[in-house]
Amino acid sequence: MRPPRPRVRSIWATPLLGILGGLGLGLGVSGCAIAPERTESLALGPRGQFTAGSRPEVLLTQEPPTPQALPPAGAITVARASARDLPTWRGDAHFSQSSKQDLATVPATDPTPAPAQHVSVHAPHPQSPPQPRPLAKIAAYKSRPGEDWVEKGWNALEEGRCHESLHPRLALECYRNALFAASTALVSKDLQTATRARVLHDDAVKQVLRISSRLSRRSGRHWTQEVEEAGIGVQGTTAESLPKHLEQLFVAEDCDTQSMNHRYRVGGIGVPVVTLRERNERSRNVQEKLYPRRLYRAATAVAHLEHCETNHPRPVILLHDPTVVSNVSCGGRSWPLAHDLTAPVALTSDAAPSKYLARLGVLRPEKLQDLAGLYMLDPYQPGKIPVVLIHGLNSSSYTWLNIYNDLHADPAIRERYQFWFAYYPTGQHVLFSSKQVREAMRRTRRDLDPMGTDPALNQLVLVGHSMGGLVSRTMIQDSGDRMWNYVFTKPYNQVQMDAESRQLLTNGLFYQPEPYIHRVVFVAAPHRGSKIANQLPGRLASSLIQPLRVQKDERSDIIARNGKDVFQPSFRDRPINSVDNLEWNNPFLQTYVSLPMAPGVPYHSIIARKDPSQPLAQSTDGVVPYASSHMHGAVSEKIIENDDHGCLENPQTSRELRRILVLNLEEAARR
Repeated sequence: MRPPRPRVRSIWATPLLGILGGLGLGLGVSGCAIAPERTESLALGPRGQFTAGSRPEVLLTQEPPTPQALPPAGAITVARASARDLPTWRGDAHFSQSSKQDLATVPATDPTPAPAQHVSVHAPHPQSPPQPRPLAKIAAYKSRPGEDWVEKGWNALEEGRCHESLHPRLALECYRNALFAASTALVSKDLQTATRARVLHDDAVKQVLRISSRLSRRSGRHWTQEVEEAGIGVQGTTAESLPKHLEQLFVAEDCDTQSMNHRYRVGGIGVPVVTLRERNERSRNVQEKLYPRRLYRAATAVAHLEHCETNHPRPVILLHDPTVVSNVSCGGRSWPLAHDLTAPVALTSDAAPSKYLARLGVLRPEKLQDLAGLYMLDPYQPGKIPVVLIHGLNSSSYTWLNIYNDLHADPAIRERYQFWFAYYPTGQHVLFSSKQVREAMRRTRRDLDPMGTDPALNQLVLVGHSMGGLVSRTMIQDSGDRMWNYVFTKPYNQVQMDAESRQLLTNGLFYQPEPYIHRVVFVAAPHRGSKIANQLPGRLASSLIQPLRVQKDERSDIIARNGKDVFQPSFRDRPINSVDNLEWNNPFLQTYVSLPMAPGVPYHSIIARKDPSQPLAQSTDGVVPYASSHMHGAVSEKIIENDDHGCLENPQTSRELRRILVLNLEEAARR
């Protein structure tokens, strides 16, 4: 999803009818006397291109020009112009202060003829490119008062807006001047002046980024090239915000966040933006493979002056990571850093192939095996406790984005936790999915902390929704040989198979509690199954799922070596898939719920029910009944009223998860 194109504001003036008449005679005519009438048909555009829709330079005089003071060749002189017909340019340096005052004294609705005014409309040669006026050198700006520079900055900003439509690169240079003035005025000792300068600074940075992104799309060049050619530097304060790695940059306020339940924004200095970078498949950085292919992240753009050897300071835009920095120093003051943490989550949601991953993951799990693993939306930060979010059947990691948006925006949660997203194709057997997630967590911990020096990685919190709850539960269970006996009729050492198959089955059927898991939360988890899986919709879905190739090959090899009777009856006809696993009280679930839980690992339940009028014991969320979701021994059980199985979108679920995470910190502090 591409955010809305930047809004472009143009100033359309009301010129003289005489100008239009002069155009018909050509630009080379000078000194043509025209008696104009009021007109609004011609727009004034950038200097140097005096055409319809363009804006020439206008100079006002109180007296008619003498022959000795005629305008240069290429100018059109217009006499007897009514003041109400003259354009009004806010903050434009082409007008003298006295001219502005003189015009202001003439009411626009005054029926009496206005005194004669003489206007020289200078139209330089069309091939002459318009040039912005530089503001000053270091020696000049150090000696000027801050308020003066605020006014200069607003003038430059307005001039840039007038040039946006026809000369965006000229507009970019005008915004550079506005940044220069704002950064200069920020050092003012007067707080009111500094505050006005901050508003100017944010507006100028915003326009610079919008124009550069627009020019980048037109030219096909990197957006930083457009910024730097205008005399503005751009840098990143962290490795993830280095401009050379960022494919695009969007102003956060231009991004649509309707896909999110809430939008979290904080005011301060700087312009909240969203950066986009593509995953570098060739990188040797272990974190690179943990990012999604297109990574949207929040940043805040703040400008300052960089003093160069040429004695001309250059505005430089710094991209700060608001998840790391909360305050910045500008002009000798500490300012809170503005940020918008919802915009990148919304863009991630809008651009996500969530339906593709969900549907194909159920029906053709073989095709998505390479995607199984853990993913991050933020860089790994040592000392922060990982919260692993595991999705359910016919779903994907993106189903957690609203939950993530709510929790990640909370400063207390963001300071102590980091969020990882597990993905697995959901059509495969639950035990195979558990094996993939278990191995992914082990591998990620080893890659990120090979020396084992980060104690936070030993306090991991699992949150599983629906079938993800079943996957999560296996992480704190001791299977012994019960899962082997659930599949086979013979003991482990009596079943003949090749070494590769034996290793695969050993890893999938024999497991113990993962020692680094500190707490588990089950959300609408079908611990005892769902009756829908036994009914026609469930049976039809099961028949459409294509089993994994490794399942078919292993099964065929084992039957060839041992005979069909080596498998339990439910495995003799065909491989078992995830929908089969969810049949009400099937052999897998009967074995699963009988396994002992890891001692000392607290777990919580979040359960939805659609109809509060029903007794709790007979209630359901439409897919999983309460009798299936309820767990004896849970530390807490939260009932989400008036909601269905997809209760992840409910704010009550976010609040309960936050409460559990805060409780986790409090209990850890008491140990």
